[in-house]
Amino acid sequence: TLCFIGQDFIASVERTKPILHIWPLNSHERVAGLRFVLPGRPTALAFSPSGHYCVAGIEEKIYIWQTSSGSLLNILSRHYQTISNIKFTDDGSHFVSAGDDGIVLVWTLNNVILNPGIHMTLQSNTDPLYIFSDHSLPVKDIHIGKGGIRCRLVTASIDRTCKIYDLCSG
Repeated sequence: TLCFIGQDFIASVERTKPILHIWPLNSHERVAGLRFVLPGRPTALAFSPSGHYCVAGIEEKIYIWQTSSGSLLNILSRHYQTISNIKFTDDGSHFVSAGDDGIVLVWTLNNVILNPGIHMTLQSNTDPLYIFSDHSLPVKDIHIGKGGIRCRLVTASIDRTCKIYDLCSG
């Protein structure tokens, strides 16, 4: 997993350990004192365009952290198999998760960070904005156009199909 944080930093997880490191784009040295120990090895990783939030897919769960404090804000469990991809809309208001279960979920960031699970021991009861289950095999890539929620979402699956969705209307 490799991800840009704004236009100044890059984040990556070690191959053998669940540790997220941050590097400035113009340096070979990691940012001192800034690393996250994750609850498992992520298969998908995304930062909000502002860099304020980090979302990681670890197995079939989605973890959301506040970047500045490192605080875990929520754990979402709506996928049934490994999450393969997570991406934010260009305005950072929503993010999309796709998995090996063939399901694509669209989440509203504000709902996710304002409705955490009870004492973080149970998964949040936050529902996704949209659930798309049109693929019969794992979804391996997603692309989100420009325009925030008023854009198109394109998904690609190993079932040899590509689906195009209007995020504004679902």
